[in-house]
Amino acid sequence: MDALLHWHIAAGFVAVAFALVAFWIYNRNGSKINTGTWSILAIGDTLDLASYAGMTETWWKDMVPMTFAVGSIITFRYALARKRFSWPDPFDWFIVGSDVLIIAIWVLFTSATEANLLHQATTLIAFVPMYRGLISGREKENQLPWLLWSLSFTFFLLSIVLHTEKWEEVVYPVVGLWTHFIIYILARRKA
Repeated sequence: MDALLHWHIAAGFVAVAFALVAFWIYNRNGSKINTGTWSILAIGDTLDLASYAGMTETWWKDMVPMTFAVGSIITFRYALARKRFSWPDPFDWFIVGSDVLIIAIWVLFTSATEANLLHQATTLIAFVPMYRGLISGREKENQLPWLLWSLSFTFFLLSIVLHTEKWEEVVYPVVGLWTHFIIYILARRKA
């Protein structure tokens, strides 16, 4: 293993650490979560992990997607168990259905790379319920976890950009960075 690869892997571990701390802080809070977004994230982050792992076939590139998949599932289940949720609206169900459709298309027709790229489009849309809630003032988010998740995606992006020859591997971290950073900005604005 070359010395530069050690830096890529280290950046991946830093990204995982930021994500874990963010999930811990987020789940400590007793407020209600946007069930639409978190149900989509629980399904979508699992789809991201499966398709990204199938695309990269490299364990250290899959650490961050694994962390987000497990963290999103735990966050969603924790919210359900503690009754810290609101019922998804029709738009939220549309996004969940889109993710299920992408999984079916992947299984039947496409490669892991195509599935991952298709899913990035729904990821951009998946955050709309939370954006709407924050902008309208119906919801409030703790800005710190969103900043930490943004930093996680920043380190993940650095680890990937410096060690990939495939542009497709960069799309997931870029989408993750932007979607989480927008929540941070909106939460900060509403604080």
